[in-house]
Amino acid sequence: MTIPPIVCLCGSTRFIDLFDEAALQLTLRGCIVLSIGSHKPRSRQYADNVGGHKAGLDRLHKRKIDLADAVLVLDVEGYVGDSTRSEIAHAETTGTPVASWSEFEAACDGEADAWGASALWAKAQARRPREIA
Repeated sequence: MTIPPIVCLCGSTRFIDLFDEAALQLTLRGCIVLSIGSHKPRSRQYADNVGGHKAGLDRLHKRKIDLADAVLVLDVEGYVGDSTRSEIAHAETTGTPVASWSEFEAACDGEADAWGASALWAKAQARRPREIA
């Protein structure tokens, strides 16, 4: 049995609802999804608590990219912040294929299997073929 492709989501946490939507869409298409560490509603207290850990969280997310077969960037209205740009650069350095949410939506427009036919999907599957018992 082949291990499903692993996709890491990257993007601004200001688009938290899209992280949930993207994770669902990818999961329904048979992917293992790596995402941000928390979906807790945003609050000042939460932002203050996480703020002191940002550098560590950024490093951790890059390790998730290292585990992934592909990266999907959640580029709402073309927005890509500094952290996300850094994650994209990391993925490119390691040879991990990168696509944007806008490309994903276009590929899947009304067709459940369109994502499976995309070039990124093929690259993700070929990157690290793995078998499990």
